[in-house]
Amino acid sequence: MTALPIIPLYNAAAAVISKSGLAQICAPFTGGVGTIFTLHRVQPAAPERAFQPNHHLSVTPEFLDRALSRVKKAGFDVVSLSETIKRLKSGRRDRPFCTFTFDDGYQDNIDLALPVFQKHGAPMTVFVCTDVIDGKAVLWWEILEAVLAANESVDFETADGFLHFDTATAAGKSQAAKSIEGHFRSVPREEDAREQMLQFARTYKVDAQEICRSMGARWQTLKKAVKDPLFHVGAHTITHPILSRLPAEQARSEMVESRSRIQSELDVYVEHFAYPYGGDTVCGKREFDMVAELGFKSGVTTMPGVLVGDHGHAPWALPRASLNGHYQNDAMIDSLISGVAFFIANGFRRSRALI
Repeated sequence: MTALPIIPLYNAAAAVISKSGLAQICAPFTGGVGTIFTLHRVQPAAPERAFQPNHHLSVTPEFLDRALSRVKKAGFDVVSLSETIKRLKSGRRDRPFCTFTFDDGYQDNIDLALPVFQKHGAPMTVFVCTDVIDGKAVLWWEILEAVLAANESVDFETADGFLHFDTATAAGKSQAAKSIEGHFRSVPREEDAREQMLQFARTYKVDAQEICRSMGARWQTLKKAVKDPLFHVGAHTITHPILSRLPAEQARSEMVESRSRIQSELDVYVEHFAYPYGGDTVCGKREFDMVAELGFKSGVTTMPGVLVGDHGHAPWALPRASLNGHYQNDAMIDSLISGVAFFIANGFRRSRALI
């Protein structure tokens, strides 16, 4: 969640991979058949601040425009997620392809991202968390940033007592964010973790629901957006939980009820699912099997990698490549679609998100 010192190194490595021609040389061996990109928010460029723990979750419209131009120039077809699944299952290999997906359901996906896709005549998929659209999701990462940004010291209440943090400096705020996030993810029960974060917000007079209401799209604007054939929606649960810490029936209910609500509100058929957080510590075979049994055509993770032929046989555990706010440059796009970075990071495998 917090910005890491290695960000400049990653950007430098991407520049070497791109400018040396390594991306083009290695792509036939490391690039797979396609790429699914993950994004969250699209916001206008703003001055950088010393403390921006959620900066990685947002890109500018200009960078998104460049990303679409870059992948098309590289010979990629920009296709819908349904078309991606169709190509994976058919074994089609004549042209590489990519899909752009957005998680959660933010209003800026409609206001700022959709016009970019319309300009390029390219499809996009928004995975909708229904509580975000209802304005009642606990966007804990945003709550955490709001509290830490406004205070020079904080106490975070846990079941074992209070954790105290000196947050007078940007470094102190970043360390507090890292520690509190680690605690949040380690709490065994989803309900307890959410309540701790809500109590944190109440203690420091942060309106958790207003944060959600100010960022999330509304059903009416989504209903208008889905009339555009380029705008697709998928399911992303009701409450955005860590699915692996829910009992099986509750996890299944999050999937079923979110799909049902979206279909009812928007009069669309929902075929695809995105696992909240999506890493290998928060979703696994149990969740993948549920998504398959419920009849979804795909389930996307955030496990890094490109698509390979075998994903056609396991489309409920697909990897994605993050278009990250820290790396808004052409070299990083080249590095991602070539698969070189993933090949190295995944232990000389192009992907690791296979059932």
